[in-house]
Amino acid sequence: MAYGAPRQDLWIAKHLRDLPSVRVAMGVGGTFDFIAGTVRRAPRFLRRIGLEWAGRLALQPWRMKRVFAATVVFPLLVLLWSRKLEAAEPPETSLRALRRHASDPVVRIAKF
Repeated sequence: MAYGAPRQDLWIAKHLRDLPSVRVAMGVGGTFDFIAGTVRRAPRFLRRIGLEWAGRLALQPWRMKRVFAATVVFPLLVLLWSRKLEAAEPPETSLRALRRHASDPVVRIAKF
C-alpha cells in the first residue's frame, strides 16, 4: 500500500479483513519517493549505523512530531504495557478453579 502515512495504515486496518488471501500488508509509501527520486535519502554513513530517520528529519524537519512519536512515545508505551502485563495476575484455569465457580449462573448455562 503506498498512500503515505497515515492514510495507508488506516486503509490497511480497514480493509485487511476483506482480503482473505492477503497474509501480510505493509505500507511502502515513502519507498516510492526514494525510488522515483523525489526525496533524497539520508547520507550513507547514517544509513549504515541505523540512523536514516535522523537524516530524513534533517532534510524534512516538519516530520519531527511523527519521528518523536515513533522513536520515543511508541517504545515508552510498549515498555509500560509490558510492565502492566507482568504485574497482572494470571487467570485461574485449573480444574479446581472451574469447579469452584460451577455454581455461577453463567457456568451453569454453559454446561447445557
